[in-house]
Amino acid sequence: MNTVPLSSIANITSGLSIPEAIRHVPGGRFQILSPRHVDDGGRPFIYDDQVHAMRMDFDERLAKRAEAYCVTPGDVVFMSRGEKNRAAVIRSCPTDTVAPVAFFIIRPTNSTVLADYLAWYLNQVPAQAFITQHRTGAGTPLVQRQSFGELPVSLPTLAKQQSIAHLGELMLRELSLVERLGTSVAARNRILGQTILNTISPTEH
Repeated sequence: MNTVPLSSIANITSGLSIPEAIRHVPGGRFQILSPRHVDDGGRPFIYDDQVHAMRMDFDERLAKRAEAYCVTPGDVVFMSRGEKNRAAVIRSCPTDTVAPVAFFIIRPTNSTVLADYLAWYLNQVPAQAFITQHRTGAGTPLVQRQSFGELPVSLPTLAKQQSIAHLGELMLRELSLVERLGTSVAARNRILGQTILNTISPTEH
């Protein structure tokens, strides 16, 4: 199994610097990707208009620049700022979806690596340890693109990558179900607790 630097198998681009506050403008041309959209344990990003809508319009000059920072299905995005440096593969998104400067856009450059596997690998302990070691900044931690490109990536066969990525997605689905179950149980317990309290007379409190 080969181990190669990330930059040898993928192009890494910093996201677009947007000079204004990001606010939703209904009907805006550009959909803006937000860290909260992918801060979900590395789950693939599947666009939901009810959940993810964050539209903006730019002036002509910025709109022209923004076109170079648009992501498409199959891209991997990585949160380069903050302490939750997660990667996610884009499964679906509207046309003109822009990754802002908080992200790196990662595009595999050859057939030796699958995007789903790469996103999975970047979220694993060895890669996360490398990322933590190379973060800089006293305030908001920042992953430098050059250092990130040096991250060693283990490359099994494509068949094995596909199997690993599929297993990783099943594990994320399981985690999602467990989280939803925990929320449901907590809500049920609150209701049950209140029901019990309602049966207690004031003198018994």
